[in-house]
Amino acid sequence: MSKAERDAFFNGTKDENGKTIERGLIYLRGEKAAEDLRSRMQQLMDARANKR
Repeated sequence: MSKAERDAFFNGTKDENGKTIERGLIYLRGEKAAEDLRSRMQQLMDARANKR
């Protein structure tokens, strides 16, 4: 998942007028759940990097 894709996943996407197209994880689940998921994703990426 690229940085732009992660940003859209967590924060959602907006059109050129600033209108929300899709809501992100933070909006749906809250800040705490998003932080937990971010930390788990980082742990997974670190584990994959160390495995190689």
